[in-house]
Amino acid sequence: MGSGFGWLANNGAGVLGPFEPIGVVSSAITFGHADMEGDGDEDLLVQGFIGTFTYKLVCFLNDGTGSFALPIVLEDFGVPSIQEGSTSVWAVDVDGDGILDVICSYNDGVTRKIFWYANSIAENVHVESHAPAFHMAPNPASQDFLLVCDEVIGAEGVIEIVAANGRLLRLLHGEGTREVLVERRDLPAGIYLVRVLREGSQIGSVRLVVE
Repeated sequence: MGSGFGWLANNGAGVLGPFEPIGVVSSAITFGHADMEGDGDEDLLVQGFIGTFTYKLVCFLNDGTGSFALPIVLEDFGVPSIQEGSTSVWAVDVDGDGILDVICSYNDGVTRKIFWYANSIAENVHVESHAPAFHMAPNPASQDFLLVCDEVIGAEGVIEIVAANGRLLRLLHGEGTREVLVERRDLPAGIYLVRVLREGSQIGSVRLVVE
């Protein structure tokens, strides 16, 4: 089991919207944010145990609407444990080329290390950031509804129905098709987040209104 992280939209009056999940990690995470691809929106830098049980530095690219692509692994450090509170990550133009690079540090209990990485994301984002598109039909829904994707959702695809307060209400799996039937059953009227994960990372999400 991992721990999720995400973001909440601010309406400008200090009122936050529902929790929008981004990804899943195991533990020992450090966050940073910067426009890593030069498209005017903030992307997310994360250090933590993501996907497998070794420590990684990854970047989640923001498409400008608050949806994040699969993580790009900048470095897999290969260490199984990290000293709590020892990690840091910054976005700085280290080599003076006008593009933000990444500086990070960690302490694995044996050595303390500081690294920097030249940013190649801006040059390769069109390859790295593809994520499938999802929508609900119908939406709003009063009875059962379909999650529709432009790619096949295999059995490794996990579909979560999440309440506005962030509580996980239902868990489904893909069936090797582009459509997954979701039964309304006991879901009360309200706004929900339907998100799809593959190998522990979110690949898409969509809001659902149930009447």
